[in-house]
Amino acid sequence: MPSRLARLLVIPRLSAFLSQHPGLTLMLSTTDRRVDLVREGFDCVVRVGELGSSSLVARRLGQYRQINCASPAYLAQHGLPKTLAELSQHHLIHYGSDLGGEQRGFEVMGADGRIVHHPMAGALTVNDSESYLAAALAGLGIIQLPEQGLDELLARGDLIVILPEWQAPPLPIHVLYGHRRQLAPRVQAFIQWLFEVLGDALAPGEGDSDEASQGQGAKQAPRRN
Repeated sequence: MPSRLARLLVIPRLSAFLSQHPGLTLMLSTTDRRVDLVREGFDCVVRVGELGSSSLVARRLGQYRQINCASPAYLAQHGLPKTLAELSQHHLIHYGSDLGGEQRGFEVMGADGRIVHHPMAGALTVNDSESYLAAALAGLGIIQLPEQGLDELLARGDLIVILPEWQAPPLPIHVLYGHRRQLAPRVQAFIQWLFEVLGDALAPGEGDSDEASQGQGAKQAPRRN
């Protein structure tokens, strides 16, 4: 699962799950890299962002609301953008799970409900959510990321919300696994626990669906996890 989601929401609550199931042991990979569930031998994976197409099953756990932020040092040097047009004078810290891919720019939800990308310059691209946040705190540019876990940074003024009327769309969060008939009881127990834990912290999700994305050839826009 993505490293930031694991650190903020899952790991702090794992002791309760392990106490309920003393016979289980967990191997948890925390990475923003898109793993191949089948080839790499995972029972299930948690992904943040849009899904492409594959034969896996996806269950939606919830969604992350995103906000736009920059550090006081960055804004002191470059000014506070008040319109989307002014973003042409600013720097965006780019995020991509695969370095070298296309950078779409500043993302907003248009009036018609479609996602619109505003190309922006940027001197840095990262592929890890913790590095993404650290780069913003260091004054390297503007970021768009989930507001989960940012309360203290915002309250202290380490990050400033900008362009609040122009937010990126929420990021869906799914747990992915193989066919239901092949799902081991231990995996079922963990997935049900994820629903309970993340349901308290995230906006509601939407039932079961076929997975839209797994392995090579998956289509997913860069996301801030």
